Amino acid sequence: MQTPILIALALSTTQPPLQGELARLEPILGTWEIDAKWTGGMAIWSRATYTVGIGGNSIEGRVRVRDGDGEPYDRYLSVYTYDAERSQFVAHTFQNDGSYKAQDIQLDGDVLTTEWEENGVQIRDESTFKPGGFLNWKVGVKPPGAEEYQTMMDADWTKQTTSSSMIPIDSNQIASAGKDVRSFVRKETIAANIADVYAAWTDGPAFVRSYDPTRAELAANIDLAIGGRYEWLWDGKTGSNGCQILSYVPNRMVSFTWNAPPSQPESRAKQTWVVVEFAEVDAGTEVTLTHLGFGQEKHWDETYDYFGKAWTHVLGQFRKNLENAEG
Repeated sequence: MQTPILIALALSTTQPPLQGELARLEPILGTWEIDAKWTGGMAIWSRATYTVGIGGNSIEGRVRVRDGDGEPYDRYLSVYTYDAERSQFVAHTFQNDGSYKAQDIQLDGDVLTTEWEENGVQIRDESTFKPGGFLNWKVGVKPPGAEEYQTMMDADWTKQTTSSSMIPIDSNQIASAGKDVRSFVRKETIAANIADVYAAWTDGPAFVRSYDPTRAELAANIDLAIGGRYEWLWDGKTGSNGCQILSYVPNRMVSFTWNAPPSQPESRAKQTWVVVEFAEVDAGTEVTLTHLGFGQEKHWDETYDYFGKAWTHVLGQFRKNLENAEG
């Protein structure tokens, strides 16, 4: 039985952003793993690793599988594209037995669906993104003459955040370099414990609680390791996708790459970086944020001005919610 057509993809900052309609598939970027059983009782383990294709105009990937007690093997090599003439996502999949198939993929909100036929049997593959880094995978089959699909699989893929999924940091992706990079500093004093303030910047659940605990769609993928993900996702899907941790000193400092919002595509194609420092003071914790590396092109002026205001807002949000929690 086929594993999901679209699973998560490992995003590297050496890759360009997805272009055009393919950008709608950005939420699938990452690394996912499943260890489950088919309804017939056979166990299956699988890991999917995908990358952005040349120029951001495709998605390429491999799926590794272990059936039952067998040895893991490479089962699928796939390329995902968008057919503009038909307004349709397409998966071009090469299997380990040498076969090839092209399949249409439907994207409806958080649900990815593919349907096809094998030896007269209708098969439906449905993957639904869930909060907390889970991807629910359902596979149904409809034998000839049957009216309804029979469930063959209903289990969750889990997003991986271990150091094994860390990726290299590519300096070519940074917009600016040198001792004269354009930058600015913002400061805020928060009447809260330094460990709690540091956690707001370095732990996903703590970020959500500290930024806006009432915002249900808010999420964060933060892997506290050099090269680990540093993603704030304002709608659960889009935000600082593909950004990485550059360095950290527990309870003292964290630095990470950062990108412009999707509304500024020219700037978003490259990255800047942010250094956040924490110091104990009589009033609680002083946070010093330095945002560096803005490019010199005209479009970077808008980005520079945008973040000059945005970080002031972010620091204010942390101060308000962390102080309320302390109280």
